Order: sequence, then C-alpha cells, then structure tokens
Amino acid sequence: MRTLLLFSFFLLIPILFTAQVENIDRQDVIVPDIPGYQTLKCDFHLHTVFSDGTVWPTVRVTEAWEYGYDAISITDHIEGKPYRKYVPIDYNAPNDIAKQEGAIKDIIVIGGVEITRNMPPGHMNAIFIEDANKIVTERIKNRFARFKEKTSDYAFVDSIDRNHQDYLLALEAVREQEGFVFWNHPGPPGAYDSLTLYQEHIDLFESGLLHGVEVSGWGAYWPEAFQWCLDYDLTLLSNSDYHYPHSISGKSSRSDRRNSTLVFAEDRSAESIREALVDKRTAVWVNDLVVGRREHLEPLFYNAIEVAKPHYIDSRRRKFVKIHNTSDFLLEIEFISGMAGAYFNDMILKPRSSQILVFETGTDTIEAKVRNFHIAPNEQLPVQFTIQVDGAN
Repeated sequence: MRTLLLFSFFLLIPILFTAQVENIDRQDVIVPDIPGYQTLKCDFHLHTVFSDGTVWPTVRVTEAWEYGYDAISITDHIEGKPYRKYVPIDYNAPNDIAKQEGAIKDIIVIGGVEITRNMPPGHMNAIFIEDANKIVTERIKNRFARFKEKTSDYAFVDSIDRNHQDYLLALEAVREQEGFVFWNHPGPPGAYDSLTLYQEHIDLFESGLLHGVEVSGWGAYWPEAFQWCLDYDLTLLSNSDYHYPHSISGKSSRSDRRNSTLVFAEDRSAESIREALVDKRTAVWVNDLVVGRREHLEPLFYNAIEVAKPHYIDSRRRKFVKIHNTSDFLLEIEFISGMAGAYFNDMILKPRSSQILVFETGTDTIEAKVRNFHIAPNEQLPVQFTIQVDGAN
C-alpha cells in the first residue's frame, strides 16, 4: 500500500507543477506575412522593478502572450535603479527571469538594456547582448558607489560633457557583443528629448554604433524621425516603453493600440529577428497608422486583402465586387478611380470585414491610395485593385 501511495505521489508531481501555468486567453493579432518572411509583432522597450518599472519580469511575458506579441526585450535602465535597496543590481537578471517564462508561453525574450544619457544623444536601447554587466561604464559604477545608500537616486550621467562622453564606451561594449542599438523616443510627449537631430547622432549613425530610431512611442508618431531613418538608412522601430502594467500604461499612453514593431523575419526565432533588424526589414504600427518602406508596406497591404470576382453587373455594365480585409489593420482607402458601393469615393475597411467595390464600365482596375499606410512622411501608399471579369453571376 505504501509503495502504491508513493507511486501515486510521484505521478502527481508533474500535475502540480503544470498547474502553475495560468489559463490566460491570448488575443491573436492577425497581421499578414509578406513573400519570403513571417511578420512578427515585437516590443523592444519594456521596464520592470529592476529599474524604474513597477512589475516583475514575468509579468511582461504574460502581457506579451495575452496581447498577441511574438517577441519582447526587457530594457531596464543601467543608470536608474530606484529600488536597488530591495532588488539586487544584476543587469542580466530581468531577461534571465523572463526567458524561463517565455519558454513556457512561447514568447521570444531578447536580452537588452537601456543606456540613459541626457541629450545628446539621449536614451538608447541595446538589444541582442550577451552580458549587460559589461556595458556598465566606470563612471556609472563610481556614481552608484557614491550614492549607494540613496534608494531614490537615478544618477543619470550628462553626456554633453565633451571630456566625459562615456556613452561611447558603453556603445563600444555593445558593438563587441554584436548588439543592436536604437535611439529611444526622440520627440514629445516626454521631457527627455526634443526631436532634434544633433551632430552626435549623425556621428553615431555613420560610425555604425547606432542602427535605428523609434519613430513611434507612447502612442505618438514622429514623421521627422521616419525621415531620418530614410536619410541615414536606419531601422524603424515602434515600442511601448511600458513602466506600469499594460492595464495602466495602455490607457496613459494615448494609444488606441499598443505600439508594435513589425519584423519581417525568415522564421520565428531570435536570430531571424536580429537579422531582420540589421537588414531594416521592419514597419511601425501605432494606433491605426502603419509606417514603413514601400518594399515592405506594399506586400503587407496586398496580403491583407482579398478581392473577389464580380458577383453582380448592373445595366450600366458596372461590376460589383466584394473586398475582404483578412487582417487586424484598419484600412483607410481613398479612390482615385472607382468607388465604394455605388456612392462613396473612399472606404474605411474595418479589421476582418468586407465591403463592396464598384468598377466603372469597361474598367478592370481601380487606382487608390491607403491613407493610413505611409511610405514616407505624409506620403501614402498607392495601390491598385484588379479583377477578372469572367465568372460574373
């Protein structure tokens, strides 16, 4: 009998451990792939109690699962440790903790930190790093040593001091680890930066120490930053910069939809994400706006829609055709020729919905532009809708 009880206990152990995984529904976000690549939803700018955030690292993974993301990076400030009296300073710890939860929930967790300086160059995230502790400069270590008893001190270093530009030392340490660096929130809202491109930034672009820019953050979009990415051949990013839980930050960010960096990767892996970022295969999704290079946004749009054959031809030989949005994008379409239904020159095609296109007599193509797909600042994506006339009912 004792043997049977012991055997039953050991059978129960896996069940007990399995029960620790929460049953949280995932809100699947439908974004089309483009030819040759998978489209991954990513957030590379998140904070926890290991810097000035208010949640444990596992919470960021659970939020990513719940809200339909594929990959995240926890990028706690190196220089800001308000809770260091209670939380040990180990710059690798937040992502090490998150990776275990990521394995359970199938969320890719990428190592990262935030390098925090006054302008210029401002705040920068370093991701795909192996050891965050090696990025901490001696000046930062000395600063923490002097203020180690003050739990509320952020000890941010002013990088404008031309004699102590130690942010260069930090970025060189990232380069030694083959990390990827981008400039955070270059514009308002926020008190850190001023939407100004300084010579320091240009120098970092040209030296290969700075690889991308957040063109969107906190629900805001900065078209000037988009133009910098085009001018200097940089990667476009859009991240949440959450410090509070999603339930709080999602409301305070003034965003209808949490910021996302759409990454066009060969497969769903950290290495493919890194390769895509280096190759600038990204787009930005903020609120209902999608921003990116035409080579990416054009196939993204065409793979988000389905145009049927005509289901009706009226006495004027106009062809009526259903168009279906298979994605979670809101599509704001303005027609140059043709119309929506029989009356309107534009169409708001909601996520996962259908409407009717009208092709004029003798025309099989409608010219249009997508008002909320931008391929340059204030430049909307031009598109065409083409049908086959055979098979009409």
